[in-house]
Amino acid sequence: MWTKLRINLPKTKKLTVFAMLLATGIVLNYLEAMIPIFNILPGAKLGIANVVTMLAMVWFGPFYALVLGILRSALVGIMSGAVTMLIYGGAGTVLSVLAMWIFSSFFKDKISMAGISMLGAFFFNVGQIAVAAAVIHNVQMFRYLSVLTLISTVSGLLTGIVAQRLSEKQMMGE
Repeated sequence: MWTKLRINLPKTKKLTVFAMLLATGIVLNYLEAMIPIFNILPGAKLGIANVVTMLAMVWFGPFYALVLGILRSALVGIMSGAVTMLIYGGAGTVLSVLAMWIFSSFFKDKISMAGISMLGAFFFNVGQIAVAAAVIHNVQMFRYLSVLTLISTVSGLLTGIVAQRLSEKQMMGE
């Protein structure tokens, strides 16, 4: 089940852990971009960088997860030259974190971290598609959501499993 583990750290250590999560997310984002299979479908990706967002959610709460996701989208967008990534990734991140927070709050004993991650992945795609539909003024973009949903179900499951394992290791002090 979904386990919230709030880490009670001094502010300096909390900031350091947060910065390390952000840096790890940026590196994972770049590594993920090197996987050629996901360059075929626009907007489709494995989502391994979202493990750090899940960990921030579990360790520090939804606000820190939201800030981490937006900062990661902004920094990757700026460093890669794809500034529009901030708009698409930012919208996806906001919807994703809000959905994960709501579902984990209301169904905390009934849904696993993998389930929360899958919901987050789905809502991330909804945010991206909503921005794309607004940019090109065409609601038909939402038809592409079915394709992205298939990919996000698998990627969200894998991301959730990895995040669950890492948070369990942290709980055990490893």
